[in-house]
Amino acid sequence: MKFYSFLFFFFGTLSVSFTQSNTPAVKNQQELNSAPPVQNNLLENKSIESQPVEKENTSSDKEESQELEKKKSTTRSVADAQVATQLQQQFSQVHQRAITQNFSRSPGAVEQQEMNRVVLYYEKYAPTSFEYHFFKYVSGNYNVGEVNHLNEAERLKPKNSDVLVQKAAYSLIVADSANVRHYLSKLVEVSKLDADAVNYAKQVVNSLPENGVLFTHGFDDGFGSFYWREVKQERPDIRILSLDFMQSKAYRDSLSEIGFLFPARESIDVDFFKEFCELNSEFNLFISMTFPKPYLAAVQPKLIVCGLTFAYSNPTVSNDDAWSFTPAVAVNHNEVLWETYGQAYLQKHEFGEKGKQLTANYLPMLFLLRAHYIQLNDSKKLDQIERMIDFVAVSSNRYRQVKALRN
Repeated sequence: MKFYSFLFFFFGTLSVSFTQSNTPAVKNQQELNSAPPVQNNLLENKSIESQPVEKENTSSDKEESQELEKKKSTTRSVADAQVATQLQQQFSQVHQRAITQNFSRSPGAVEQQEMNRVVLYYEKYAPTSFEYHFFKYVSGNYNVGEVNHLNEAERLKPKNSDVLVQKAAYSLIVADSANVRHYLSKLVEVSKLDADAVNYAKQVVNSLPENGVLFTHGFDDGFGSFYWREVKQERPDIRILSLDFMQSKAYRDSLSEIGFLFPARESIDVDFFKEFCELNSEFNLFISMTFPKPYLAAVQPKLIVCGLTFAYSNPTVSNDDAWSFTPAVAVNHNEVLWETYGQAYLQKHEFGEKGKQLTANYLPMLFLLRAHYIQLNDSKKLDQIERMIDFVAVSSNRYRQVKALRN
């Protein structure tokens, strides 16, 4: 089977981006996943009160009035708490919906409007609250000019894990190395960036050849890879790009200064991604396999398996200095990667549920090597690869798909 035909079949059958946890959803202290959407009138009226009827000011009337005011105050407090709970839930749900799209990192117009509406409510009725400052920053989609709100949210709730995520992202965007190390370490310490994600990310960064540029999509692949380079000081030769951070003008500006070109598009979506790769084809780009399928399908003819990434190879570029990672080079590189890192990783690690799913991203490399050993008639190495394919198929619950690929 020809190489590109294999990749096309792989996309159609397995969907290479098996599991990618995106940037965590914004949550309150409790899970808020069942309340109905907030109606517009909740945003227009903080509470609904009946108008008092004027009476003569007798002693009995005063007591009755005080009791009535007490009841009304309690009613207002309960109503306000219910509105706040619904708004917190609404913001979380909308933000989660925006960041888990499989075709865009930018929120749509509707999602952005809904988040802004919640922020306006808190700005009017609770401008000193944690929710106002945190939601204000998050709704800005990495607008570093609003960092004062993030800092205030951190002051109010310094241990909030979602605040830690945003502080780590901000530090990466503005290249604050000391705080990058601090906040990434905190994320691992509190298991926001869990062991499965960290262990997987180590295999991702080790997939790249020297001076490679790793293109990441979301939370696990991006923050995990940054952790190994920034905190553990492994692979300092590579550069890591975050599609998610490209929502930030400051981040795009910093990359422009070192030669990266950007599409003239407002939305960070599949079309943006495809054009970005084309504009920067002279760089040795390696795309994380955790990108959702629509992104990978958009550039599929130019992808070559490289460990847990896809090398973006553009054979149409005539520049002699342009990066070229050919299928022939890929076979040798993947064989070295497998013998140096991959085999030991799969055999020696104990995986959680997320880790088991992420092992499926080894299948493109394993099938590439399988085809290579079949061609060489190397039965010993072929048998080892077949057994590892079986192991991954069972661990990731992809046995039927793997069976189809073998036929």
